[in-house]
Amino acid sequence: ERYILSINKWTAVKNEIQKNLNETVELDPKNSLVIMMKSGARSNMSNFVQLAGMRGLMANNVKALKVDAENERVVRSIVEVPVKSSFLEGLTSFEFYSSTHGARKGLTDTALNTAKSGYLTRRLVDVAQNIVVTQNDCFSDFGFVVKQIIDTKTNTTIVPLAERIEGRFLNKDVVSPDGEVLAQTGYFINAHLAKKIVDSGVTAV
Repeated sequence: ERYILSINKWTAVKNEIQKNLNETVELDPKNSLVIMMKSGARSNMSNFVQLAGMRGLMANNVKALKVDAENERVVRSIVEVPVKSSFLEGLTSFEFYSSTHGARKGLTDTALNTAKSGYLTRRLVDVAQNIVVTQNDCFSDFGFVVKQIIDTKTNTTIVPLAERIEGRFLNKDVVSPDGEVLAQTGYFINAHLAKKIVDSGVTAV
């Protein structure tokens, strides 16, 4: 459908601008804005694209219903006409009006999600408050594989493997690529062991 193709095209355009802006940013690593962005303390590259590139596609205040999903209807949750200006250039009156839909939706969602997460926490506490742990080992064989978390878009590591496995107990032996058993089942992984596992070349525990 034309709507979907249009959205995809503008998304690709914004990604291209982001790529170009990224290259420009690398030229001046001591710039205060660049330092702020790279530190991860506040904001990320997408915010700077809005500042210096283009604001891009705006969210529309349309709710996607279950019926729409079942019937594979296209819900126009994104305004088809993008905001081509950046904050540096300044927005036209139409672009400003177009971006207000997304702003209102963002505020509404934040308010609703806060209430939802609070209610979920309360329910979790209600369910788990009667559980009493009486032994160190429950002898369960249930476990799951832990890997590092990677951002596939930028190919950067969000949470490294060492950080994810530290403080856990092993469900199976950890064997290095050259066949050495680094830790046995039931071992508690401390910071030292976590580093040793990662340094050996193991990618999943």
